[in-house]
Amino acid sequence: MRLRQLFRGCRSRSEIVATFLAVLELCRTSSVWLTDDGTGDNPELKLIKTPEEAMRKETDV
Repeated sequence: MRLRQLFRGCRSRSEIVATFLAVLELCRTSSVWLTDDGTGDNPELKLIKTPEEAMRKETDV
């Protein structure tokens, strides 16, 4: 999925901010990776692990 696709359904500034923060959190937990094709125009979002796997790993600490 491309990053811009996530924001297409956002109807308000609050939804855009919430979506952006969610992507940052998913990157922080290594649940997704953002990859760039070199243009920097529209990075691709790749799922690395499911949210359940991420939660399990965080609670195992």
